[in-house]
Amino acid sequence: MNMPDRRSSGQQGHAWDAPGETDTRRAQVWALAQTLSAHGYEAEMAESEPLLVVAVASGSPVQVRCAYRDDCGGEPWFCFVGGTPIAPADDNHLQDAVVAVKGALAGRD
Repeated sequence: MNMPDRRSSGQQGHAWDAPGETDTRRAQVWALAQTLSAHGYEAEMAESEPLLVVAVASGSPVQVRCAYRDDCGGEPWFCFVGGTPIAPADDNHLQDAVVAVKGALAGRD
């Protein structure tokens, strides 16, 4: 049976996520949001995708999504919107992602 190609934009090679895969990526984005909030940042998750928006005093917010990287074995990574990789989306690299987001925020002041 031929299934229609339902790949999401920007995620070439991956069909629409199974619920568990989406939940895993959203859980990692949630963990990043909670950590940034604990550091005093206003971080808000999108409802429909694994995307985090971190507000800044002026200018456009910093946006981070959790996406699969084919060149890393298809593992989920935190990436800035636009595709720049930050760090693997796992507990061992959460602080690396926090540092990268803080750096991006500092560059917008």
